[in-house]
Amino acid sequence: AFKDKPETIKSVSDISKQLQPALGVASSTVFGLGLLAAGLTSAVTAPLAAAYVFAGCLGLPPKLNDRRLKLVATFVLIVGVFFNLYLGASPANIILSAQIANGLLLPLIVLFLLLVVNNRTLMGEYRNRWASNLIGAVVMIVVLAITYRQANQIIEKILPAKVTNGPVGFQQVELYNERAK
Repeated sequence: AFKDKPETIKSVSDISKQLQPALGVASSTVFGLGLLAAGLTSAVTAPLAAAYVFAGCLGLPPKLNDRRLKLVATFVLIVGVFFNLYLGASPANIILSAQIANGLLLPLIVLFLLLVVNNRTLMGEYRNRWASNLIGAVVMIVVLAITYRQANQIIEKILPAKVTNGPVGFQQVELYNERAK
């Protein structure tokens, strides 16, 4: 979908321009609708998820009509608005920070879940069988690969690197400091 030569993206409209080869003149409309849908779903799910976690941690009934859950959900929304309006935090930087945190935590969460669902004491007869563990192992490998790839992309942006071909098709990465040249 993206152009052959990557361009520097300076604004959201630049992203929709990158989609023009695949979507044509509708690229900005489709991209805008996608952003709107993503924003609305996040604005609903994040506060509700926080409220349900709050209820679970305190042993409260996880009922949506519980006033305490509504207060927690409202508080989460207010904190988001505060960061955006009063601190001038860039939504892009907030999203990037959240994605970095997700990328680092996801492998740990998958590992924790695999350990829990294989615990005979906790799960009894419902613990994982070999087929479920095989699927879980594949998911874990994919998650680790994605995390590794994303971490490398972030590191490349922070610290320039020279990539060369190493033995048996592996790539060697030589980090260098621009000032050392």
